[in-house]
Amino acid sequence: IAHYSGLTPTEHSTGQTQGRRGRIHGGNARCRGVLVEAAWRWVWGDAGAQRCFAEIARRRGKQKAIVAMARRLVRVMHTMLTQGQDYDPARWSGQLQAAA
Repeated sequence: IAHYSGLTPTEHSTGQTQGRRGRIHGGNARCRGVLVEAAWRWVWGDAGAQRCFAEIARRRGKQKAIVAMARRLVRVMHTMLTQGQDYDPARWSGQLQAAA
């Protein structure tokens, strides 16, 4: 879903050099918009996500931070669906802080 919506970073590699750039400029804009909007709701509704967002925003700015949080939200949703788990703020808050 993250790649389909254009939330994944692009990679430009040649020989021994590996480089990552910003998100891909393709993908489904409508899906990306919905995921970014969901990430805003997640950030302002969950203390752990809010701390993680604040840390990323401090370094990179709010716009890049919310796209990063949308990508993380996709990973959280994927894990919940594949493992059949409910959302547990305590579990995800710890992982978010470690990832930031």
